[in-house]
Amino acid sequence: MANKIASLNAMQMKRSNSRRRETAKTEKIKRRPLPKRGQVKYRIAALARNAIRAAVAKATKTYRSRTSRKAV
Repeated sequence: MANKIASLNAMQMKRSNSRRRETAKTEKIKRRPLPKRGQVKYRIAALARNAIRAAVAKATKTYRSRTSRKAV
């Protein structure tokens, strides 16, 4: 029973930490200065690239191995 409670607490903490990280990331993006005209397309391309890379990493074993190491 204690294990079940501990695992539930760990899951809840993990969820709140990830939520906090997400909000921090969006706040960081909001604080950036407005880009000059030529920079916009490069920034959009970089955001898309990072999103694709993150999605690929999440779908493959690299993501799982990285997260399992953090938990240990």
